[in-house]
Amino acid sequence: MTQDWQSDLENFFSKLEASDVQKQQQEQAQASENVAFFRSVVTPAFDEIQTALQQHGRQVIVHLRSDSGSLVVSFNEVEELNYSITTSGLRVFPETRSIDWSDGKRVLIEGSFRSGIQDYSVTDISKEELIAHCLNEYKLGVANSQHPNA
Repeated sequence: MTQDWQSDLENFFSKLEASDVQKQQQEQAQASENVAFFRSVVTPAFDEIQTALQQHGRQVIVHLRSDSGSLVVSFNEVEELNYSITTSGLRVFPETRSIDWSDGKRVLIEGSFRSGIQDYSVTDISKEELIAHCLNEYKLGVANSQHPNA
């Protein structure tokens, strides 16, 4: 009888340790996927957006890290867009920060790239999809605000 519970306890801890190792490997794989996403999708998309908006007199500041990125657009010293991309696991989230010109307060809008079920990951979002989403947020934000530059 003594051997049964001791074996059971050893088996329990062996499985627990294996689960921890597997979880750690999964987290490392996710981090690698996220780095690849920011390197191959976000960076070139933000570069293209920056170039296009600068051709229209906008000041564009891009901040990139291995797991997040932001793009801030200003015109005549007025912020028009503050757009960022963040990840959680393999999920990717666009966020738009804007100013409500009626009261001057900042508004954070957590968005999604697609409508419907949000069952996509960093491997599913293309550079073109990111560019289209960002520019749509920019155009909506400027057109629908009581923005001094609109």
